[in-house]
Amino acid sequence: MPKILLVFCLFFGFLLPHAGKTQTSRKCAVEMVRFGPKDTTKYNAIIIKSDTQDPELVTLPDGNKIENEYYTHYYRHVRKDTNAIDTKSYKHFWKPIADKIQGYDTVYFSADGIYNLLNIYTLYDTEKKAYLIDKPQVILSVGNLKDIKTKEQRNKKLSFEDSYVALVGDPLYDGNSLPAIATSTESASQSRAFDLTSFLKNGKVQRLKYSKIEIETLEKLFKNKGTKTAIFIEKTATEQAIKNLKSPAILHISTHGFFTSDTSKFVKDDLYIKKIYQENPFMRCGLLLANCESAIKSSAFRDSLLQVGLEDGILTAQEIVTLDLEGTKLVTLSACETGKGERMVGEGVYNFQRAFQEAGAERVIMSLWQVPDLQASLFMREYLYPKLLKESKINMKSAQKNVKQEFPHPFYWGGFVMIGE
Repeated sequence: MPKILLVFCLFFGFLLPHAGKTQTSRKCAVEMVRFGPKDTTKYNAIIIKSDTQDPELVTLPDGNKIENEYYTHYYRHVRKDTNAIDTKSYKHFWKPIADKIQGYDTVYFSADGIYNLLNIYTLYDTEKKAYLIDKPQVILSVGNLKDIKTKEQRNKKLSFEDSYVALVGDPLYDGNSLPAIATSTESASQSRAFDLTSFLKNGKVQRLKYSKIEIETLEKLFKNKGTKTAIFIEKTATEQAIKNLKSPAILHISTHGFFTSDTSKFVKDDLYIKKIYQENPFMRCGLLLANCESAIKSSAFRDSLLQVGLEDGILTAQEIVTLDLEGTKLVTLSACETGKGERMVGEGVYNFQRAFQEAGAERVIMSLWQVPDLQASLFMREYLYPKLLKESKINMKSAQKNVKQEFPHPFYWGGFVMIGE
């Protein structure tokens, strides 16, 4: 079924039964559709509203500029604290859509193309002099329109009573047990992204100083609520430990993550293997776990990634697809740039989010850029999970606003996004 037809079917099925009725809350859905050949790419925003029966179409014609010039400008501003406000990205990415959905309390947003790499809340409205996160309108990201639930389903609270929570973090990348102490000024700016180029030069994966604190704090939070936990840290934070999990209610992974579009980092001469990497983005992103250093240093690094069953300390997206996560309510990737992936027309973004959802996870929290270790840990252990345990609901906007009060720049609070139901 063509995507645009699927959009109408799913949106009408969810929103139109309420159309014309008196409502205490106005809702709408926005589906981005990327189309056209590379040189003439365009974006359509299909807007369906709960109180009208006629869909609206907003066309953003400058697809090439959106994906290159405009996105480069946006990313340059959010990927580090520049002490400057990005006054252009709102106009380029959202204002034409915002003009059509004013007055709607809740917006269900399904991204396509470059919009998968944006956190809409980080856009700054120059007229209102506010980030979108500071406005009352709630924007909920859904990976697919079928993820939009009925009111009864949305009000259903997350329950962990009949399951358990799996917490993975602070892996011993080199196999030794030297502590990573979170005391220096360096730790405040340390990133959770893994620079493959840098590693191939110096051969060292740096431990995350706040990862162990994060995992142990979360363990205490869940145990205090009477929730069963399975914790894997240091030597036990292995690839095999994750592969052995059976449908935890929550899977939280705190480690380095990487994605690369440059296949030459894996193989230079073998054209057959290079073709495999080029055609399968799932082979070019991974999470680093215990004992991964020796595997990456090995001359067989590229071959180990190709062998899905091999325990090399690198959990690729290709291997994630094979996990047993049916019934898992939430996967949280407290690692950097786990939201990045290969943009493929008509297929969304091939990345960790898609891999975990194919494995059965209902929701995935991931990062779009290199969130500093300190702020990533703070977001998870002080705001996101405490509120989840208190309300039995996931409130990303509230958690991000709390971090924003202490660290105002989007670089610190806007990196994490949630996709799913």
